Amino acid sequence: MKSLVFALAFFLITAYACQPETTVSNESAPVMPATASLIFNPLDSILGDKLLYKQSGQIRRNNFGDLLKITLSNLEAPSQLYAVQKMDRFHYILHQKNSYSMARAFDLLLETDSLKVVRYIAFQDNRIADWKRNEKGWLLMCDDWENANYHWQKKGRMKILQLDDELREIWKYEPAPVQTVCGRKISADGDKTICLVNLVLSSHMVFDIIRLELDGKGKCTSAVWVGGENTSGDLPEKFIREVFPVQ
Repeated sequence: MKSLVFALAFFLITAYACQPETTVSNESAPVMPATASLIFNPLDSILGDKLLYKQSGQIRRNNFGDLLKITLSNLEAPSQLYAVQKMDRFHYILHQKNSYSMARAFDLLLETDSLKVVRYIAFQDNRIADWKRNEKGWLLMCDDWENANYHWQKKGRMKILQLDDELREIWKYEPAPVQTVCGRKISADGDKTICLVNLVLSSHMVFDIIRLELDGKGKCTSAVWVGGENTSGDLPEKFIREVFPVQ
């Protein structure tokens, strides 16, 4: 009898062990791709000035000097912090993807060789609104209209820069600091620079559009009203001349 019970138990155990393995499908579970975006781009270690404590005024200073360690492959890789705009083979603009209330806004202009960054300009409290290549180098239109935040207050200033191929300033044009001005578009016509700018009267929804002409030395030779948004269109020429003196 005992041998019969033992034989029956052995049969049941063997039959259970020999059953095919049950596979559980979990199609809803997320699958991590083989090339997961967990690789850190050194470009995202570049940080600007930031107010750490409002009461004490303590500031974390930028580490823009580390840009000289950034390689071309870093500029071509995905970045969490920067939108990388390629100007030509050796020049790039870095735009911040986000703004933060206690962090200082900036754009960065980079020059590279065939391997890495060799020169840079940091535009603190500014964005590069538009740019063009001309016979002397680079024309940049900069303003602080969209880059203002809590601590680093905007001033409503716009400027046009003429840089050479090594990013050295040749000339700079700025309107009179009596009214908020922000850039729209810049173009080159031979030795002349043509600019369209917004003359902001009360808010970003109310502005006049002014067409400026600058000569080869950055002097304003013409300032003409060409349109506007939510304005009457009768902007006095005297007022235009106060903001954009013609020489």
